[in-house]
Amino acid sequence: MGQIVVRLPDAVYDGRSQMMDLYSVRYRGEPFLLITRGLPLASGDTVTATRVTATSLHGGPIDSDAAADLLALLERQLPAEIERVRAQQAAEKQAAKRKPKRKSKRK
Repeated sequence: MGQIVVRLPDAVYDGRSQMMDLYSVRYRGEPFLLITRGLPLASGDTVTATRVTATSLHGGPIDSDAAADLLALLERQLPAEIERVRAQQAAEKQAAKRKPKRKSKRK
């Protein structure tokens, strides 16, 4: 999600707490937090889902046009970003498999 935010002209990515799945951002000059949560798969589902919510910097509710617009933008762009990252990881894995292994030199 951070990669999407940093590419937006009206957004500033201030930081992230990986342990809390929390991103500090400013969009259109308004500071707020984005919180991501993985949702459990329902029986038979094969596609994972992530809930993204926005809060004030103090964790309270936020009701602003900037937050709503950024959430809508993320909703549209996040699936493609996930696929891009998956493809990149798969390509890196394939490249690592093709890379010849070095023989260790022991005396």
